[in-house]
Amino acid sequence: MANWKRHLQSGKALREAIALEDTKALLICIIACWEEIGDEANNDEIESLKDLLEEDLSEGNYGEIDYHLNELYDYCDSTKIWIEL
Repeated sequence: MANWKRHLQSGKALREAIALEDTKALLICIIACWEEIGDEANNDEIESLKDLLEEDLSEGNYGEIDYHLNELYDYCDSTKIWIEL
């Protein structure tokens, strides 16, 4: 079992958006997750991902949702951040 360093509080809303299959809400939730992570990490990679998400959201481009979720999940796994249920 993994030893998580922290819990991502915004993960609950993320999981709800996934369950509802609401892609716009999902992009908003992913941005919120990165913002919460960025409060501690604050690095250029996170800022670049947030910029890309915000651009996709403003353009209504929801086709890259799987990419954005994978980036978030991979980052959280590698840094031991648990996404709340």
